[in-house]
Amino acid sequence: MDKSAIHKRIRQVREKLGFTLREFAEKLGCTVQAVWNYENRRLPPYDMLIKISELGGVSIDWLLKGEEPKRTNSIDILWEETPDLMAALKDYADAKRKERAALERIYSLLKPKPG
Repeated sequence: MDKSAIHKRIRQVREKLGFTLREFAEKLGCTVQAVWNYENRRLPPYDMLIKISELGGVSIDWLLKGEEPKRTNSIDILWEETPDLMAALKDYADAKRKERAALERIYSLLKPKPG
């Protein structure tokens, strides 16, 4: 088992989620120091591997062995295959009501007309 590769994959999960060490620690219910150790020095306990895999949408096998694709659910696949579309959907979800109305108007102008 390549421990440095496991540390790297844990860091990849955190970075793909866009979390700082502090944010990742809060989501996992541990300290910043613990997350730093998981990414650099120590292997996390099994219960923490489960939390990391669930939070990151990856399998424990991928975390430990790197043998299967890390992106396994349909949302993750959409993010990989259509990042611009998914970013636009995220922007829409995060937008305030007036901003959403403006985005909807833009979309109505851009979408293809039937026929």
